[in-house]
Amino acid sequence: MKRKCREYGLDNFKKEFPELSNSTVRVFYDIEDEKQCKMLVHDIISPFNDKFKRILYIILKNEYHENLYKIEDTHVTAMKFLGRKSNNARIYCKEIFIDGKKIVMVSPYFKKVEKNQDDPGIISIIEKIKAYEYEF
Repeated sequence: MKRKCREYGLDNFKKEFPELSNSTVRVFYDIEDEKQCKMLVHDIISPFNDKFKRILYIILKNEYHENLYKIEDTHVTAMKFLGRKSNNARIYCKEIFIDGKKIVMVSPYFKKVEKNQDDPGIISIIEKIKAYEYEF
């Protein structure tokens, strides 16, 4: 069974940055586990709103940045919230390409990273996300 998702409403964000108005990248979030989605917003995104905006900007420009948004594995990326307060938290995403457009699927999994991506916990998260299929 495919997982359910919702699209982030980014119209106001694109108005703030007119150069993104023609971006074909769409950002969705996984709603299968509503509790983790709420925790994700409350614990990670809210305290680091400026950093999250920078990451969204990079995503919508269809770019990658080693310290903010990087490729972790085939079609799996990570939003990186580096800093003392964040404990280097990451939000893992799956990039899906449909009809020449890129969809970034934000999963409610996050990991406070103390090691590199050879960590078995991180490998497990990446493998789960790679296996997910979504209905749009």
